[in-house]
Amino acid sequence: MIHATFYNYWLPSAIPILDHHLPVPVHENNPKEEWKESRLLTYAPDISCVQEMTLCIQDEECNRKLVPFVQSCSAPLCEERLCRLAARQFYSSLPEKVAEMLVFCQCMTDDQDCQQFQTLLNSNSCKQDRTEQWNCLEMLDNCTGEKICRKTFEAFLSKCFGAKDVSFIGYSTTDLLHVIDLNFFVSENKECRLAFVATVGSVLQSPCTCHGLDHHNLYRCNVLQQAIHNRSYFIPQGLKENLSSTKSKVKKSQQELSWLNDQLLYIVVAVCVVALVIIAVAISIIMHKLGKKHSLSKNSDSRFKPPEDSTKSLVL
Repeated sequence: MIHATFYNYWLPSAIPILDHHLPVPVHENNPKEEWKESRLLTYAPDISCVQEMTLCIQDEECNRKLVPFVQSCSAPLCEERLCRLAARQFYSSLPEKVAEMLVFCQCMTDDQDCQQFQTLLNSNSCKQDRTEQWNCLEMLDNCTGEKICRKTFEAFLSKCFGAKDVSFIGYSTTDLLHVIDLNFFVSENKECRLAFVATVGSVLQSPCTCHGLDHHNLYRCNVLQQAIHNRSYFIPQGLKENLSSTKSKVKKSQQELSWLNDQLLYIVVAVCVVALVIIAVAISIIMHKLGKKHSLSKNSDSRFKPPEDSTKSLVL
């Protein structure tokens, strides 16, 4: 199995437990010395999380970086905080291209194996520390209450929503939310993509919901959730078209299979009905013949029969 490959490399020590407020190191523009031999640097993204994860596992350097991340985020024994720490360390150790390849991978809605990989890569595989899932506005309040997380979120707003020249000093959480306008989401911009990658391993990427909010808060919550959790915005147009085409082919194939199954069902039902009709007709014919034969036999028994010996007479 693929999972076994994660543990091909011996780890001399566990992941050091760092302060969760520490910033994620900035990616270097030039590949690090240890990555120069990696084929992932020249790989064209495939978009599938299964494919991207498999390539990382097969690459010696990526595999070595991946092992402690997987060990820290493997459910059900992992802790959410430690998993996020491991995710920050993992993605900060990757070249920009490799980090983007893994962060922005996608899955078909019915591909459960792929979705498990995606959940792990998003550092969401651990049981949450909270008893109930919080809403996304609470999540953002928690983030903006921490200096480093707030700085990460402000960088995301600055790079992705045309607010590069805006100072967010003194902005409330509500003020920050109003900066988000999905119509001006420059998700194809390189700086925006890297700013999003920097949010991985922070509380911003923890699962959240918008259920149970009033109309005004619901709208703002949905906008936030789309901006921070919907990674399909970051798929390049060409790959997005390929994904759409693949989904269409799968849907068409499923429809054709469903149609074929329906046709086979109709054929089976029709054959059964015809067989029942033939059996009914045969039984009817047999019953008719038996009834006719019985009738002839009865008529024959009721006819007058002369005495066997005509010379005999009745003696009184």
